[in-house]
Amino acid sequence: PALLDSLRSYGLSWGTPFFVKGGRVACMDHIGEILQPEVLVLLIGERPGLVSATSMSAYMCYRPRKGMVESERTVISNIHKGGTPPIEA
Repeated sequence: PALLDSLRSYGLSWGTPFFVKGGRVACMDHIGEILQPEVLVLLIGERPGLVSATSMSAYMCYRPRKGMVESERTVISNIHKGGTPPIEA
C-alpha cells in the first residue's frame, strides 16, 4: 500500500501487482516480453537463513525484454528496518 500511495502521489499509474513463486531477477525479461510495460519493478525478498533474511531488494528496468544485461537494471538493495528504510527506498 505504501508503494502504491507513493506512485499515486506522483501521478504515476501501475498495473496489477502479481506474485512469481521462486522468481529470479531475469524473470523481468519474460514479464516484459508478455506485458510490454514502460517500467517494471520487481520486489525480491532475501532467502531465509541469510544474515539479513528480513531484507528486500527492488529491481527496476526500463522497457524490459529478453536478452537484457544486468547493467540495464537498477537495484535498491538492503531494504529493511536496519538498512534502507522502505519509505526511502
